[in-house]
This record gives sequence, structure tokens and C-alpha cells, in this order.
Amino acid sequence: MKKILLKSLLMLLCSSAISVSAQGPAFRDSGVNIIRLGNDTSFVHRFEVRGDSFYSQILSLPQGLRYMEGRGVWFPDGNLRSIRSQISAVSPDAGWTLVQETTLETTPDSTRIRMLRDGRTTERSFAGRAMITNNADAVAFQIFPFYGFRAPRTVGDSAVFRHVTGLGARDFVVKREAPRTVSVRSSFMGKITLHLDAKNRLLSVDALGSSLNFTSQVYRKGVDFEAIKQRFAVQYSQNAGPLIVSVRDTVGYQQGGQNISVNYWRPSARGRKVFGGIVPFGRFWRFGANNATEIHFSEPVLVGGQRLEAGRYSLFALPHSETNWELCFNQKTGIWGTEYNPAADVLRVPMRVERLPEHAEQFTISLQSFGNDMSLWADWEQTRLSVTIQKMPPMIPDVAPQWYLYQLRLSERHKNPANWTPEDQAAIGRHVVFLDSLGKAGSLVFAGRNDLAPDDPNMLGIALVKATSLEAAKSMMAPDPGVQAGIQIAHVSPYRLAISHFKNAPGIKHYPGIKMPSDAASLERLRAINRDVWQPFVAAYAAGSAGQYMALHSSDFIRATIDETKDLTTYSADSQRHFEYNRQNNSRCEIAFSFFERATGASSASERGIYRYTAIAADGAQTHYYGKFHVIHRLENGRWKIAVDYDSDEDGTIEQDDFEAGLPMDIFVKK
Repeated sequence: MKKILLKSLLMLLCSSAISVSAQGPAFRDSGVNIIRLGNDTSFVHRFEVRGDSFYSQILSLPQGLRYMEGRGVWFPDGNLRSIRSQISAVSPDAGWTLVQETTLETTPDSTRIRMLRDGRTTERSFAGRAMITNNADAVAFQIFPFYGFRAPRTVGDSAVFRHVTGLGARDFVVKREAPRTVSVRSSFMGKITLHLDAKNRLLSVDALGSSLNFTSQVYRKGVDFEAIKQRFAVQYSQNAGPLIVSVRDTVGYQQGGQNISVNYWRPSARGRKVFGGIVPFGRFWRFGANNATEIHFSEPVLVGGQRLEAGRYSLFALPHSETNWELCFNQKTGIWGTEYNPAADVLRVPMRVERLPEHAEQFTISLQSFGNDMSLWADWEQTRLSVTIQKMPPMIPDVAPQWYLYQLRLSERHKNPANWTPEDQAAIGRHVVFLDSLGKAGSLVFAGRNDLAPDDPNMLGIALVKATSLEAAKSMMAPDPGVQAGIQIAHVSPYRLAISHFKNAPGIKHYPGIKMPSDAASLERLRAINRDVWQPFVAAYAAGSAGQYMALHSSDFIRATIDETKDLTTYSADSQRHFEYNRQNNSRCEIAFSFFERATGASSASERGIYRYTAIAADGAQTHYYGKFHVIHRLENGRWKIAVDYDSDEDGTIEQDDFEAGLPMDIFVKK
């Protein structure tokens, strides 16, 4: 399946956005959108839309008062045809001085932006077309009043557009979540929710937790834009000063040969709830604002007792709850703060969480020295997050790594699957990520468990790790989230490798014996999963409906392969392209499943097996592709949803006989 999707994506790289149902030239709307960061007004946007044409007036406060006036036209598919805009700055006499003119025009296969500023003209072109481009002063929020009539009409359906930024082109997905709710998702913006009226006109925007982090309200009566414009002009001509949204800062530490520096953006609270609000729990955070926060080490260090090589890393935080945080060191740098790829993590460590005696309005990172050691502190709101950074002991680089066996057994309570909570499931997910990060860092050779029932006294998980000493191995494994949560009991011991034939591993095909539940409650849950997930899954593929397919997935869905991990937004965009490729080429696809293991709890379930993907060309020719899958389901509002989907084609070694060895979805007993 992975190879087919990749081929489809490659053939679609130069195509335009998927066409969506719109209300066409008859759609008309106007109003004023007041955009606020917490208690502060940051933008005032007056807009008019007349079918495929729009007019905007924008007051921008964060960079010092600016006034933008622009007119634009869309193509019927929602992409920009042209934009003409002017930007003016307030003058000392409360008048306006023109500082920039911008023109956007399209050709059949490209878009050209021409900008006149300070007597100089610059041009930039990019392939294809886009719905949003920051380079033409049509910043993201300017388009929000128009999404309602560009969004798909059917609940669950979505459409893919392009957003061109200074960092390049990014896809974003516009999805009809409910009759009067539309979401906008991208790796650049995050998730933004738009609330509409019965005519698809914008009422309000909730961008908390996204890269924009604002809220807004649309007024169609009682707001005089020209009066607001004049009032701000008078205030700012009297040196009111800009609204500081976030500032860039650098903090450094130097001792001996070690140099540490942190480069980050400092957002302010502005009356907003920070942790659990604009920084949601259970979601990765850029550890600042705008671009991802970066840290540089000139020499190797121990972070939370774990070795981290010299180099530059992006910092991301994962707040599981108010008191449970992880700090992630990611090898991908120079990125926008919402474009996080967990697969590029080289290290994750738990953070200490403390309550500050006083409110910290602005996010502040500091490096605190304690003798030869130091701590990284991050203060915001009334929370201090910290992690210990130690100088590498001199002998460690010269000591050859030794083998250590890491053994895991379930706690007594967790030997019964009925006792597992959603928090436990999440902790085990973090446990897997933790072990994988050790592997990426070069410290873990392999990890796994014997395939026995949880209550079997011989059930055991093992990992083979490398460390310079037993104490170093214990320190490295101590942050394991599964152990920290009390789910697993760990033991670390020296290991003597006697015989090694790792070269044989890639050729081994292992499929577990068929394991199906037999109790009435589990069987009923499996029938419900078939009804909620697998039957509509097969139907969506047969119908070529991306909307029907993506509706089967949870909002925090994770898709993993041997190569990468994707969130719902990215995977949705990929799926849209896949189904659109089939439509454009008069081809179609089918999918079938065979199961080797199906286990259910009251609110979660795990299923493993083999899929068969059939590509059917326009002339009827069929090609079969096979792969292993492991899916985690979650019960949400009475319906089962896919929360995690792992997929591997095993380097093309899986065949029809492997598929036939499992059980079809409606068969629960091996005869």
C-alpha cells in the first residue's frame, strides 16, 4: 500500500488543488473580523466577498501600525487568480504613507509575485497555484471569512489546497466537521476551527493551540472600520508603540570547552490560559513561538542522565498533563515550529515541573549553572519546567560500550487487560517511542517480547542496549515511560554476547498464531469494530471516497511506517491525493484484510494482520500488494475509531499464501 500511495503522490506533485463545491458567484458577504491575542486586539479585518472576488482592509498592530488594502480574484477551484495590495504606515500627523505595493498574477502552470518597496522591485515565482500566500500580504487569517463557501458541503469531506510561505509551499486541508463547523489543518498552521452560520458565513475563529493562537469574532453591524482606523492612527502617531506579540532571544552558557546556546521566540500570555489552553495537553509544542526553538552543544553532554552528542537540535515539548512533561531533542533544524516529525527525535527526557510563586507573563528560557552541572529552565504562567544537563565525564568517551540486557515484566495489576486505562495505553505508546529514540541514538540494538498472554508467568519483554557501565545503562533506561507509570517492572543486567547472526534477521518472516477472544463481550466488540471501522474502510476504498475514509480516524490519529510517522493532517492530504489520482486516471482500488490477532477492552482494541491492496487500472488489469498492519482502536462517543495505524510491506516478502493464513474480518474462530 505504501508504494502505491508514494507513486500516486509523485504523479500529483504538479497538479492543482482538489475542486470543491462552492456557492459560486451568488455568494455575498461582508463584515469586520476582530482578531485578538488574549486580551489584546492584534488585527482588524474588514472584508467583502462577491462570488469569486474579494476586497480586504486590514489594520495590523504587532509590527507597529500598518494598513493594508487589497483586491483579489479566485479561480473557480479556490486558487488565487490575482491580488493587488498596498501597505501603508502611519505618519506623525496621523496620516498614512505608502510603503509597499504587491501584485500576484498566475499563468497556466505558475504564480508570480512582484513587490515594490523602497523604490526597488523584486519578483518571486513558484510552480502551480495556491489559495494563500504570505508573500502577497494575504496572510492566513485574511482568508478565513472565505473558507465557509470554499469548504466541502458534506460533513466528513475535505479538500486540499496550498499555502505558500517564506519556508516554501505547504498543503493544508479544509474539512467540514459539522454543518456549521469547518476545520483548517496544516503542518505550518496546526488546526484552526471556524464556526459558521446557516449561510456558511464566518461567525468566529478558534485558533488556540495552533501556530496563530488567536480567537476572533465577526461583526456585521455596529463596527465602524474607518473610525477604528483613525483612532489607532492618532494613538500610534503619538508613539503608542507596536503590540509585541513575541520577541526573539538567545541565551548562552560557557564553561571550559563547552558552549551551549538556545535560540528561541518568547510569546506572552496576554490573559490567556497557557498550559492546557494555548498549549494543549497531549500535543507536541514548539517550546516557544514561530520557528522551532533550537539548542546547540559544542561538546557531548548528559541530558537527564542520557548521552547527547554535540550538535544542533530543535527542542519540542510534550505535555502529557500538568505534572508530566517530556523534552524532545530533534535532529531536524531550521524548521517552522509546527512541522515536528517525531521520527527525527534522537532523545526524549522527562522534565521536572514546579509551580512558580509569581506569574511569568513572557515565556523565558534560562541556563542555570550549579558547579560543573547546569539546568535548563523554562518559565511561563506559573510553571517552571527544567531538565539537568551535565558535563560528560572524561573517561566515558574512552570506554568501549558494553552489552546490557533490559528486562521488563508487567506489574500484577496490569497482567489483567481489564485493568488497563487509556492513560496506561498512552504510557505504553510513549514507552515504544522511548525505546525507538534510543535506537536512533545508537544505544539500542533490538527490543521485543515473547508472544504470550499478559497473565502468563513467562511473559517477558527484553531489549539489548549499549552503555559504558552498568550505572550508565540504568540511568539511560530510568526515564522509560512504561516503568515510570508503574505498568512495567524493569531489571538491567550485564549481558555477554556469545553468538551473533543478526544478518539472518531480515529474511525471517514471522506471523503469530491466530489469537481470537472467545467471550461474548469481546466478540460483540469485534462485531462493533467491523461495523464502525472495517466494513466502511473497505467501502470507502471501493467508492474512492477520501472523506468517508478519513472519517474512520480519530482526531489525534498517528500513522506510522518503517520510514516515517504522520499526523491526521498530513495523512489526510496524502489520502486525498491517492484517491484523486485514481479518479483522474479512471482507475480504482480495493482492500481486504486477514487477521492473526484481535484483542479488545472496554474502550480500546488492538488488531494485527495482513492487508491485500488491489490496484485496478482503467483497462481492468489488477496488481496485488501485501503488507502487515497493526491498528489501535479507541471508542469515541459510542463509535470505534482508528487511533494508531502501523504498516509495513516487509520488503515485498509477503504473498497471497501469507494473506490466506489469517482469518477474514467476519470469522472469529479458526476451524
